[in-house]
Amino acid sequence: MPPQKLFWLNIITIGSFILYAAGIYIQVAFQGITWGNIAVNLALQVLGNELGTVVVVAVGAFILILLYLLPKLHVVDVFLCWFWILSLYQCAANSFLQFCGLPDEPVNQFFKILFPAAWYPVKEIVFIIASIGLTVLWVREVMKRKFQRYEIFLILLLSSVMIVTTALSQVMFLNA
Repeated sequence: MPPQKLFWLNIITIGSFILYAAGIYIQVAFQGITWGNIAVNLALQVLGNELGTVVVVAVGAFILILLYLLPKLHVVDVFLCWFWILSLYQCAANSFLQFCGLPDEPVNQFFKILFPAAWYPVKEIVFIIASIGLTVLWVREVMKRKFQRYEIFLILLLSSVMIVTTALSQVMFLNA
């Protein structure tokens, strides 16, 4: 059985998915705003706002549950939990701020000022680096152990895939 602290980390992450889904739906259904992620946008275009949002969240939930249930992949679960907590809560906050007519995207604006042509990939890289740091702390302080080589490999591989897909999203969608 997975440790209780990992269970609660996953519950917090599930909360980020729920708020993320609400934010997506608010922006695309009520405000008519195109979502800024190529995978999410594709799901919404193909399946519609409601089903597309559900599928996006279901895919994330499936990955989260699978990693949680496989003890050999708990470190990868921790990494993705931290990444999704940072990324999805930030996205949800942007959606709710914008819907309420308040200044939105405070984190995005920071990166847009510093890196106008590549703010999205840079932001995601910063989130990935922060997630790696939080994962290292979790493994050392909560799990009270050292990384296994395969865990380091998986996190670096996953981080690389995330960076490449984010860059592709930038090229294919945001700069279009």
